[in-house]
Amino acid sequence: MGYSSGFSSDVTLQLKDNLDNVLAEGSTTSAPGLGLFATFELSLTDLPILADDYSLTLSIKAAGMDTVLFSCTAENVSIVESLSVEEELESAISISPNPTSRFLNIQINGFKKEVSFSLFDLQGKIAIDSSIINKTGTIDLGQLVSGTYIARFESDGGYISKRIVVNQ
Repeated sequence: MGYSSGFSSDVTLQLKDNLDNVLAEGSTTSAPGLGLFATFELSLTDLPILADDYSLTLSIKAAGMDTVLFSCTAENVSIVESLSVEEELESAISISPNPTSRFLNIQINGFKKEVSFSLFDLQGKIAIDSSIINKTGTIDLGQLVSGTYIARFESDGGYISKRIVVNQ
């Protein structure tokens, strides 16, 4: 969403149920001039019932004031099931090359939280202790013997595992 104003603005996005109860809210404050708000993150403590009788309301006020200058509401908003952490990790993480002889490239796309990486041999012993990967990372596997390993990617209480083959 783009906007232009000569003053600072408080912008709020609310998700409400059909009884007008606020289920989630996101807000930001803008500086005067031309601005752009493309993303609001709404966090829900309890996942509402999957339905289509919710609404989203966007409100813009002058910063620090109670008077709403602009407001719009989208009715009949549907809530669909959100992905689990494991499903998000599975779709966000790609590794290459596999098999590898030395370096393993890890790419994380569209996942906003920190991800830790550990590598285990097939007996469950740690081959590489946990390291943090943000968006991209390269792990040196040169010290490992040839074999199959299990990569564990962990974040926000969930994890996924991927099989890695090392050919030295």
